[in-house]
Amino acid sequence: MEASEKQLKKETKTMKKLFSVILILVLALSLVACGKKEEGGEGGGEKKTMKLAIVYTALGDFWDICGSGGKKRVEELKTEYPDYEIELECTAASERGLTAQIQVVENIIALGYDAMTIAAADAEGLTPVINQAVDAGMFVLTMDTDCPDSKRAAFVGTHNENFGRKLAQFAVDWVEGGPKVIVNHGAIAQLGMIQRLKGITDVVAENASNGAELLDYQSPVDISS
Repeated sequence: MEASEKQLKKETKTMKKLFSVILILVLALSLVACGKKEEGGEGGGEKKTMKLAIVYTALGDFWDICGSGGKKRVEELKTEYPDYEIELECTAASERGLTAQIQVVENIIALGYDAMTIAAADAEGLTPVINQAVDAGMFVLTMDTDCPDSKRAAFVGTHNENFGRKLAQFAVDWVEGGPKVIVNHGAIAQLGMIQRLKGITDVVAENASNGAELLDYQSPVDISS
């Protein structure tokens, strides 16, 4: 296959993943708004304020683009729910790490936000502060990476193990004689990353007799602390 065709496939897969995360944000914001609308009810008079937050695992261009999708959805929600003045804050800690993300969430709780959608840096470590947010009356969703044991209302995202399997299967189908795989992953503390890695390792193991081999895991970050 020509190099240009390989690059096109790579760019297409990147755009599909980006589009899928934007859809996650759109759906998550819709669920948040519906939840708060049902709590508040409808009626005339002065507009009610609905304060929403999207919390990323980190700052960066990727999440900025996703946030743009969330902001567009909020503009649509303002039309759908005219009784509400809807505010949206897209934020992340300036430093990677569980402790820094907990501080962001605690600040959101203190500022009295109505709802939050969060991509969790650490499933287990973030659970207590998510529960604190819910106990304070906040409607909480997780996106992209989940905290399944928390009190969050729902998780919106991909099936991460299947996602990992698809990635590995792409490599297996691409390379004759079996690929030699190095996984350059994000923070291993993220449940989504753990699930994706399982999908990758399972497919590589299933194709070991054909020459597939997992050489190494490499992570440029550790955001578990």
